[in-house]
Amino acid sequence: MKILLVSYSFPPNPVIGSRRWAKLTRELSRKGYTLDIIRAFHPNQHNSQWQKDVEDHVRSEFVLPVNHPYYNNQKNSIINRICKKIVLIFIRVLYPGNPLDETKLWKKSFRKVLFNALTKEKYDIVIGTGPPFHYLVETSRICSQFPEIKLHIDLRDPWVDGFVYSMKLTDAERKYETELLKETLSYADLTTATDQTLFDQIESLGISPKKSEVIPHFYDPDELPKTKLRKTESPFTRFIFGGSLIMNDHKSYSEGFISTLDGLKADHPSIYSSLKFDFFSNSHWFESLLRKAGHNIVNFQEPIPSKDYFEKIERLYDYQLSFINEPLKDFLLTKVAISSGTSTPIIQLGPEGTSSKRVREEIGGFAMESELFLDFLIRLPKSSKSEIQKLKKYSLEENTNRLDKLLRSL
Repeated sequence: MKILLVSYSFPPNPVIGSRRWAKLTRELSRKGYTLDIIRAFHPNQHNSQWQKDVEDHVRSEFVLPVNHPYYNNQKNSIINRICKKIVLIFIRVLYPGNPLDETKLWKKSFRKVLFNALTKEKYDIVIGTGPPFHYLVETSRICSQFPEIKLHIDLRDPWVDGFVYSMKLTDAERKYETELLKETLSYADLTTATDQTLFDQIESLGISPKKSEVIPHFYDPDELPKTKLRKTESPFTRFIFGGSLIMNDHKSYSEGFISTLDGLKADHPSIYSSLKFDFFSNSHWFESLLRKAGHNIVNFQEPIPSKDYFEKIERLYDYQLSFINEPLKDFLLTKVAISSGTSTPIIQLGPEGTSSKRVREEIGGFAMESELFLDFLIRLPKSSKSEIQKLKKYSLEENTNRLDKLLRSL
């Protein structure tokens, strides 16, 4: 079966959004699928840790220029923030919908490449995954001209609310994006999403996909230690966090976390001095908040490859940390799903929601509002995580098998 995967973020693009289809591409190829890729060029593409997943598993690829205003990738200086606001004003005047969708200015070159690919090669299925989202509209429109081809749309994040871009859309922009979503899914023979909450949001907009299925984010056993590692003894209780922190609405978790450390430092200095937090993250804004608060027990380091990160988790750390904000409180975070294959318990800090319940009941971890973290650190309860078998629901193998059945049923 021949598949054309349309994925703006795909290795060697190093962003976390490229991980999902890098893994699925590898596994589908092993099941006998032939995969070609349309992706965007990325300036830091030499840094992808998932490039090895797709080597020898992609037959051919079409690489398109980013074609998006450079301001969107500029460093966060005062001048660049001012320039970004000015450019956003012009984009909002010239182009309807979400002004930060990376594929808004990708249409002309993308249409040509996609149409030519479908004309020259006989594909059974076209798969389009987002975010970004606007190119999925073009994918569905062009595929409608080839009725023999089945269309699969995969949604990794909410489309309409603008949250993935850390910005609030106007009512007019939300209405426009809703119409684009409705049109795209009307052409799709299969729609998958990473979480049931995404489908709940879609249905609340009055949109009903023809065929829908949840394919959650997953852990990859190849990234985990092959044998059980013995924890290195330490006088400290050690916590680890890896990846990017959600800056949008961060106060829903950051204020409680910092106030917890404040409280420990003032009222329980012996407990405070027995804790160590290591953040493998480029979220320097959070590092600045912690430095201003005077908390040197939190150490920030550069991110490391997943395999090295998971080995550190299993060998050196007592708990994994995850942070969630108000808009995402009903979504199981990617970080939680891909870490669920480890034996080290996860602690999720942030507003209570469906995600908290799933962390406790499905993952065997802890979830609490960040203001309650103080009591947790005083008690340091044990988790049932070590007694829970690696969850099939969040394994790469299980979800590849489910996807394989879905694709063959189209």
